[in-house]
Amino acid sequence: MQASLEFEQNAKSESLRNKKNLEAEINDLEIALDHANKANNEAQKSIKRYQGQMRESECALTEES
Repeated sequence: MQASLEFEQNAKSESLRNKKNLEAEINDLEIALDHANKANNEAQKSIKRYQGQMRESECALTEES
């Protein structure tokens, strides 16, 4: 009976440790995802800006020729 109780206590402690580790990993992944989303948004803004510059350059080229 005592061995069974100790086994359950150890299993519970290990489960709590695993839960804390997984929660920390989830938090880290959420932070990484947030950073990746911000970088993606900045890249999209840059792409739109470059596309606008390209259109302006094409219009200028068309006018010159």
